[in-house]
Amino acid sequence: MESEDDPDLKRIQKMLEEQGDSLSAERRPEALGDTTKRATPASAYGDGRSFAERARETTKRIGEMTAQTRRDQVPASVAPSAAPPKAGTRLKELKNEANLTWDTIAQEAGISRRWLLEISAGAAPGAETAKSLGDYFSLILKRPVRF
Repeated sequence: MESEDDPDLKRIQKMLEEQGDSLSAERRPEALGDTTKRATPASAYGDGRSFAERARETTKRIGEMTAQTRRDQVPASVAPSAAPPKAGTRLKELKNEANLTWDTIAQEAGISRRWLLEISAGAAPGAETAKSLGDYFSLILKRPVRF
């Protein structure tokens, strides 16, 4: 523990006094570098818990409330459903019928592989993408395909 003769401690105390620090001497830690001491005793909060204990509890409650709020704010159109949407199912059926890989479809249809996988997982394709896929599978399967 640092002594009262420490020049750094005296310099810091002088700066605090010049700035009008309102902490009383009994509430200041004896050594400013000692992190094990609290500036405010636990009894000051009325329930015997330290500031750190209260801060951990508050942080935990905020995290729980945030997680619940996020779950409540997910629109039904974005929330995962039990069955994949129609476009994803249709794309998988056409892919299997044509016996093609995602890479081949992506390259020949001019649509990124990643976007094809997102559609197959449930993302809704735009009108232009749906038309491109329909035209592509019509050529491959040699029959009219509506996507």
